[in-house]
Amino acid sequence: MEMKELLEILLEECPSSFLRARKKELFLLISELEECDGFDQHSKWHQYDVLEHIFHVVDGTSTEIEFRVAALFHDIGKPNTFFIGDDGAGHAYGHELESIKILDRYVSLMNLSKEQEDKIVFLIRHHMDQIPQTMKTMKRKVNKYGWENVCDWLALRQADLLGHNPMAIEKHQEEMIRAKEMLEEIRKGWEI
Repeated sequence: MEMKELLEILLEECPSSFLRARKKELFLLISELEECDGFDQHSKWHQYDVLEHIFHVVDGTSTEIEFRVAALFHDIGKPNTFFIGDDGAGHAYGHELESIKILDRYVSLMNLSKEQEDKIVFLIRHHMDQIPQTMKTMKRKVNKYGWENVCDWLALRQADLLGHNPMAIEKHQEEMIRAKEMLEEIRKGWEI
């Protein structure tokens, strides 16, 4: 598998089925994904190993290449930043920055525009950001990053959430619904 073929696969409706069938080739292309295969996250919020979680997130995103590449790389840095805390749970603080470092090794092979690369990096860097709980914090986020970036971030955040276990989905579903409502209110306010 070459990078061009991987990007074509990522644009499929359900790319994970192709990626699972060709895991060995995928690992030869992006070796860090092999470290994710079978990597137990030791977290009550995750039901899948890191690679399977990544596959679920890839399937859950828009078919735009920026979303699919961001989803493929968003947690790839977890094995390098992982530790078990005093609470017995797994943690991977800063994995988003490690994931960006790993992406940097491959992005030149993707022949993407600078704008596409910037969007992918933005999505990975911020995928762990807390979902704003108030209109004030949502407006602050929109003012800081821009309407489109916040909408894109929330879309990846939702796909990431759906790759967790049902308990995590239930816990954060209300936050996600409220965040979308706040974004819609902000958009309507701009149209006036």
